[in-house]
Amino acid sequence: MGADSGYMYAYDYAYCDGFLGKARGNDPDWGDSNGSFQGGDTNKATSILNKGNSYEVQFFNGTGTQWSGGHICLSRNEGYASDLTNDYFTSGYRVSNAISSHRWVSAGTCSKWAV
Repeated sequence: MGADSGYMYAYDYAYCDGFLGKARGNDPDWGDSNGSFQGGDTNKATSILNKGNSYEVQFFNGTGTQWSGGHICLSRNEGYASDLTNDYFTSGYRVSNAISSHRWVSAGTCSKWAV
């Protein structure tokens, strides 16, 4: 499956395998029944892709529009993080299987980047 420009993608497994979903906008709770990611999508992502046109994607291990719980960002320049196993949120928690929300932000909002 090709990745559409303007979206962020999340995958259940490393190397962008096991498509979970894609989003053009923010989603403050991947486990609710609203937004691009719903229900069982929360705390499952192991790889992520940013095909956004203007902004970076900030991922959180918390939910809600307070955007809390520690974050990690994925830049448009980086493009993707193929395996989040060795990445950690600013809170110190491992990113793999712990993303619960995301939003689009400017680079200045990010203090930690996925590798």
